[in-house]
Amino acid sequence: MGALDAPPLATAAVVLAGPEAIDALERYFAADQAERWGASGIIAAAADHVRRHHHVTPSLPAPDKTDQDTFAALLGIAHRLQAASSGDGFAP
Repeated sequence: MGALDAPPLATAAVVLAGPEAIDALERYFAADQAERWGASGIIAAAADHVRRHHHVTPSLPAPDKTDQDTFAALLGIAHRLQAASSGDGFAP
């Protein structure tokens, strides 16, 4: 199901592609809604993050607080992984 793989993939797309991820996020959101995969809230939160940080206007609905918080937690993990892989002292 999309609810398992979409959250980390959306997070990676936002971290690596930033505003260029919007088209893919919008397409995935539409497919998720049509197929009822269960990840549309996280996708909306990912697009909302891009909107707030890159000043783009996605066509997705606003996410709820739970999805925003979940995406923020995933984003924190992604940034810690990036820092660890760059060797700046955050690695265990």
